[in-house]
Amino acid sequence: MRALIVTWIVLAVVLVSAGWYGQTVIQDLKNNDQLLATATQQGFDTLTQSIGTINKNINTLDQRVAGTEKGLQGVGVKVAQVQELSELGISSLTGQLNLQQQQNDEKLSALEDKIVRNVRSGDLTGMIDRAIKSVVSVNTDVGLGSGVFIRPGGIIVTNAHVVKDAGEGAVRTIDGEVHSVSIVGTNPAIDIAVLRINGDFPYLDFARTATVGEKVVGMGNPGGLSFTVTEGIVSAIDRIQNGVNYVQTDVPINPGNSGGPLINSGGDIVGINTLKIKGFEGVGFAISAQQVDDTIDQIIRAAEATD
Repeated sequence: MRALIVTWIVLAVVLVSAGWYGQTVIQDLKNNDQLLATATQQGFDTLTQSIGTINKNINTLDQRVAGTEKGLQGVGVKVAQVQELSELGISSLTGQLNLQQQQNDEKLSALEDKIVRNVRSGDLTGMIDRAIKSVVSVNTDVGLGSGVFIRPGGIIVTNAHVVKDAGEGAVRTIDGEVHSVSIVGTNPAIDIAVLRINGDFPYLDFARTATVGEKVVGMGNPGGLSFTVTEGIVSAIDRIQNGVNYVQTDVPINPGNSGGPLINSGGDIVGINTLKIKGFEGVGFAISAQQVDDTIDQIIRAAEATD
């Protein structure tokens, strides 16, 4: 009986102890749950704050990026404007350089021409030696004059009044040879005649223009003195009289000089010596090269049409 009582007492103690321990464990679990919940809430709050900070930083970065993009767009516009201005500036500068180059080329060309004229005018010996081989003396039974070869085939130009009313005539060349001559045709209004002799001889070209003040040389047969050379200048151009265009010169034009060439320093014909004003020295006139050339064409065409 006693043993049974002891057993129940022990069992009671165990049960009481177990209940207390269980209660303690449950309380500890509750405490742990509260601690875990508190810790979790604190962690969640911290995470939320961190996310908010991150979002704020992201917004700040977005604003900076947007500002940077806007700035870059402005820079791009400025770069485009600078590039456009640069291209315009380069184009303008190129145009100015081209214009300056053209002006320099024109000035250089004019200077070269002037130098050539000055060199030629300084010594006309070489030009005269070449040109005089094309000059002839025209002799007729009514007078004498001068002429010059102006085309191949022995074509000569002189004044119409030199051969007017002539029954016969001849041409003497620089080598002293005398050649029989035929009259191709005349234009008395312009005072131009075209002659021809057999053979080929050196001939002169017509100048395109005459310049006031340029040196010229008259060649001819003044007073029967064959192949005489006199020097002067062009005094004036475009002296129009009775439909004839004259070049005025101070080169002496005397009887026998009529029909001879007035030649510039380049060896080209400026005009055909024709007349002088009586009582005035140094005032002579030559039919302009262009009008002579045109008249020769007309005379030759008319002669060919009647052949």
